[in-house]
Amino acid sequence: MGALMSSLDHSEQLLPDFDGLANLFVQAGAFCSPAEFHGSLCGHLAAGGRYEPTTWLAAATELMEITEVRDESLVSALQSIYQVSLEQLSNGRFEFSLLVPEDEAPMSVRAEALGQWCHGFLSSYGIAGGGVEGQLSEDALDAIQDMVQISQIAAESGEDEGEEADFVEVFEYVRMSAMLIFSECNTDSVGANGEDQSELEQNPPAGKLLH
Repeated sequence: MGALMSSLDHSEQLLPDFDGLANLFVQAGAFCSPAEFHGSLCGHLAAGGRYEPTTWLAAATELMEITEVRDESLVSALQSIYQVSLEQLSNGRFEFSLLVPEDEAPMSVRAEALGQWCHGFLSSYGIAGGGVEGQLSEDALDAIQDMVQISQIAAESGEDEGEEADFVEVFEYVRMSAMLIFSECNTDSVGANGEDQSELEQNPPAGKLLH
């Protein structure tokens, strides 16, 4: 992806380019990676939390561990991340994507970023009060436990085809798990297209990959 922000229409909203966002994070002095940042936002949303535009920017600076956001490009990117993430999670079209490095990045970098994403998701989900007893299905609880293990992934992966296939499987599992957890904690959440989350609940992520 070339420009940081893609030209979007309502039917295909995309997250900002990871590398471009990472550069903006470095320039702003952020202490977290874009992957952990996005995971933290999605964990908050999955637990039922929401932000108004002004409170989101304040929360974003806190997540980044900086005092303020001055760069207009970063402000625009942060607003896009919130809007696109909420829309993708709630519209029922299985479009949800994780803000992690592209496929061209080394396997070790992608694996580490996926672990960071899961760490951010779980931390924010817990802080926001997710996982009230009796609220989550066994599948969702299993997914959370698996994400705990995935969050501990170190940058030790190789580059062979077998490990690439394994990574893709784990990545898809995390993506589907996040949507499942969101759907179970946001039963009144309906996307702009009027679809609900019943299909996810009927077809949860297959298997526990790490057990």
